[in-house]
Amino acid sequence: MKIKRNSILSALPLSVLMLISFNAYSQNQQIKDKKFDFIPKSPDVASLGKYIDKPISLSSGSANVNIPLYSLNINDNISIPINLIYNSQGVKVSETVSSVGLGWDLSCLSFVTRNIRGKEDNYIDPDFYNQNNTLAKQNLASNATSTYPNAWLDQNSNAVDTEPDEFSVSLFNQSFKFYYDFKTQKFIQTPQSDIKIIPNISTNGNIIDMKIVDTSGNTYYFGRSYDEDNNVAVVDELGSININTESAYTSGVQPKINTWHLVKIETSDKKTVKFFYDENYVPVTDMNKQNIQLAGQYKYMFNTLDFANGTYNNVQWVNGNPVVVGNLYPVSYGIYSQNKEGIDYNIYSIPNTQDKILKKIVYDKTQIEFEKSAMIRKDQNNYSYEKINVKYDGRTVKSFSLNHTYFNDEYGFISSDHSRSHNYIFSDYFDKSHYRLKLNSVSEYGINNSFTGNYSFDYYAGQLPSKLSFAQDFFGYYNGKTTNTELIPNVYFKLENVYKKAGTAERNVDLEFSKIGALKSITYPTKGKTEFEYENHSFAGISDITETPMNLDLFSIQTYNIEFAAEQSVDPNTGNILPLNTVYEKEIEFNKDVTSDISADIQKVLQNPENSNSWMNSFYIRVYKVDSNGNRTYLFPISSTPSNFQHLFTQGKYLFEATRMTHTVDEGGLQEEQGSFSITISYQDQAPFQIDNSPTSHIAGGLRIKSITQKDTNDTTLLKTEYKYEDIINGQKYSSGILYGYPLLMSEDYYFGVNKFYGLIDFPLKGGSSHSILYAKVTEESVDNNQNIIRKIYHFDNNFIPPINETNSDVRLKTPNFGWRIGNLKEIEYYKSGGNNSFSLIKKDSIIYNQKGTFTSDELGVSIEPRDVISYTSLFDVTKYKYEYYPLYTDFNYEATKITKEYIDNAVVSTTTTNNFNNINSYELTVSKTQFPDGSITETNYQYAHEKNNQLLISKNMIGIPLETTV
Repeated sequence: MKIKRNSILSALPLSVLMLISFNAYSQNQQIKDKKFDFIPKSPDVASLGKYIDKPISLSSGSANVNIPLYSLNINDNISIPINLIYNSQGVKVSETVSSVGLGWDLSCLSFVTRNIRGKEDNYIDPDFYNQNNTLAKQNLASNATSTYPNAWLDQNSNAVDTEPDEFSVSLFNQSFKFYYDFKTQKFIQTPQSDIKIIPNISTNGNIIDMKIVDTSGNTYYFGRSYDEDNNVAVVDELGSININTESAYTSGVQPKINTWHLVKIETSDKKTVKFFYDENYVPVTDMNKQNIQLAGQYKYMFNTLDFANGTYNNVQWVNGNPVVVGNLYPVSYGIYSQNKEGIDYNIYSIPNTQDKILKKIVYDKTQIEFEKSAMIRKDQNNYSYEKINVKYDGRTVKSFSLNHTYFNDEYGFISSDHSRSHNYIFSDYFDKSHYRLKLNSVSEYGINNSFTGNYSFDYYAGQLPSKLSFAQDFFGYYNGKTTNTELIPNVYFKLENVYKKAGTAERNVDLEFSKIGALKSITYPTKGKTEFEYENHSFAGISDITETPMNLDLFSIQTYNIEFAAEQSVDPNTGNILPLNTVYEKEIEFNKDVTSDISADIQKVLQNPENSNSWMNSFYIRVYKVDSNGNRTYLFPISSTPSNFQHLFTQGKYLFEATRMTHTVDEGGLQEEQGSFSITISYQDQAPFQIDNSPTSHIAGGLRIKSITQKDTNDTTLLKTEYKYEDIINGQKYSSGILYGYPLLMSEDYYFGVNKFYGLIDFPLKGGSSHSILYAKVTEESVDNNQNIIRKIYHFDNNFIPPINETNSDVRLKTPNFGWRIGNLKEIEYYKSGGNNSFSLIKKDSIIYNQKGTFTSDELGVSIEPRDVISYTSLFDVTKYKYEYYPLYTDFNYEATKITKEYIDNAVVSTTTTNNFNNINSYELTVSKTQFPDGSITETNYQYAHEKNNQLLISKNMIGIPLETTV
């Protein structure tokens, strides 16, 4: 029989709802952490995915940077841009590089990609999904406080799918997401629109390919063309491998198609555009030569001493003696008994992906060819774009050469990085991923290959780290801390009545390092130039907290070390080394209360050389508090060595005094050696910075535009535009930014009594881990070469909470996608300069939004994770579960009213436009009414296929074309 030392009910954590049910357990069982359950997308898809996660907008501090190469005009509503676009939001350490170059993308690349959550959705049997969802919720709810086995959860929580997959669409200049609602058996878009999604579903319930039809009736084919070419363009993920260094755990992912490229457009006026692709992968068998990506890191740390004390041991009496035969919490105890606490475990993803690269676009007599490089890239096992040719009727009329090298090519060595040896078996790849494809210039040629101009690009200088490096800030950007040997940050958590350090990584934000590799300037064929200056983000508040945040200033905190040691002096007259001082003193002042780590090493010497047991400390160290009058108050000694401990220093001055206890023969003593000592006092504090000219603003990683400067061929400034992101409230400056998605640092009581600390990598399109800053106010001030000043102030809606009802406060709902509802422009104020830094308001545009088609679901699905195993009796063990519901929110957000006010001679002149979208069957504009300053009104009415009951056009989804317009 087993004896329980503690009641399980009193030990259950209250912060999350855990359920208990049966599960056979072994100590080596590996429980899958869904925070790492993601296969990174292929490089081109991932790079464009950054625009889906964080759209380019002044509200996010980003600039629209593009090099227009060609525009393929198809009809009145389709024009395909062939542009090179640059993402100015910063370079993350771990990000893969597109086929264009670091930070650059090709605008005409379009795709649908899927993020599988749980298991791949099966659309042939929605009733089965709904039934499993219902059973899961019933079992989770009814057994919330049960201590008995739950057979359904044990048998099905990891066997059936209860989580909805997420689809992301990138289609030229627009992007959106969609999900399948198994209750309505329809795909639901976020945001709502009249676009139709038509999947081709196989007999086993999986998506083979799909079509998207816009509101003009144009059809976009993704994955397969269904014509005489039978053109297929999908990204095959063939058995990708995940490696977990805890017990060398590996898992294989079944082959899947998760990305479908655009292969054809059929317009409503019978025109056809075709897209063809080439292979963009190199098969390799050597794991070190594959494209390896660090998915993240975790570490277990106990928040109780009960396992060391044997509090939860299960005991049997054998021959009258107690024998430990197990533990009430075998998972937690296994971490303790196997000495797993405090060890960094890395998770790697090795995607075996058959990627595609765009080869050509064909429309009528126009053909745009994309030539890939003949040589394999040295940073990744794929190819780059080398040339773009525009042909008409078989003749080249324009071409562009993309000229590449690699970042870090100029350095003849790999930068010293302590994380190299801590990356498991991937040291060789660590060196390879030191490089990143670099777009240096684009050369343009006309007919007969005549040179017409050159775009050249300059980047902020410096050596970039390996993509596997731990030298990252909390947001994944380079911070120069190459001494980091892990990703777990240098933060503290509570253990009983003391605070314990979780990790050692310095993950504070550093502007100078995070700028390395970012675009600095563009020089145009005219020899004019655009220069970009960046700064880090700031925020005043946070939203969408994934777990408990530790500190708003955490992202700027760094470790400071104060050194105090015996120093040898030299006689200036003779040059002879002098004896050590008899007393050393060091005064330290803290401007606030500081908890510090003190590490002391005092050399021991023999008190009597003839007595080998007469060891003594060579120095005795005392610590004093010093008041404003210079009076000392003795605090504590440092006498044992080596010594490592913590101490809270309250604000004020302190004196460290080291007295030498040795006396050498020359000094009349017996010692041969003088000895020595060294002390390091380490503490954390906010880095000395100030952003937004405000001591109340908090810094965050990533880059925002600080200024953009336009220069002529003589390098003379024509126009400089500066951006400020602060607001003034009651005379105090604040950042106008809100942080969405606080980085996940710790999951408290992940297992009973065990905190799990994280160093997660934020991959594009991963969902749920993305971080962004959105600003409510941005001031734009432009000065031309005649010192004329133009000021605009933009106001954005950066604070939205979706109306999702959390029916059980203990079960946190995952945050739904609502990106289209934030970052919308609300107001623009236009000012003219009056001299002496004075400005007067001359115009203001105000926009009011409204919504229709709002749809919410609090329980689109449920994510279930097994956690603690509890050993109640010798007959069975039970498992606790953590679960979160998937909510869904969507609507159609539109500009309902726009008011323009002009301020002329102390008078205000207003023009108001109101828009109505009254048709219940569509999201098209039906009435637009404008009232002018003289009181006159113009009203325009639109009627579409639904208003005219034109079933033929409705069937073709040509519902966005006005059939009748009246004014």
